[in-house]
Amino acid sequence: MVLPLLCLMVFGSIAMGVALWKWNALEEATAETARCLAIQSSDCGKVPAGCSGAAGACYAVATASARGLSDITPDQVTIDTQAVVDGISYVSVEIAYPFDLLGYRMTVSSTNHFPNRN
Repeated sequence: MVLPLLCLMVFGSIAMGVALWKWNALEEATAETARCLAIQSSDCGKVPAGCSGAAGACYAVATASARGLSDITPDQVTIDTQAVVDGISYVSVEIAYPFDLLGYRMTVSSTNHFPNRN
């Protein structure tokens, strides 16, 4: 009677830990990409070989891949270089990452902003 409940708690905790780790990796990738695009760094201004998306999206994919999320595609990245919040121009980067965990389809997403360099 106790074993099924214990297994549910253990595997549920593991599943939530994996989802939290993926979300944290996305947070870091979106923040780094937004900053790179906002300061107009040459690192994120060129499309690497083998990437079919825009330069910024390819940079976001490479950044997420460096953090262990290697199956993100440029189609999952949304970039707005002219987002405005309270009259201030920002670069906004969002990555939506669907994945299967214990038989359930989940989507973890992250959005980060960085003020444009003027």
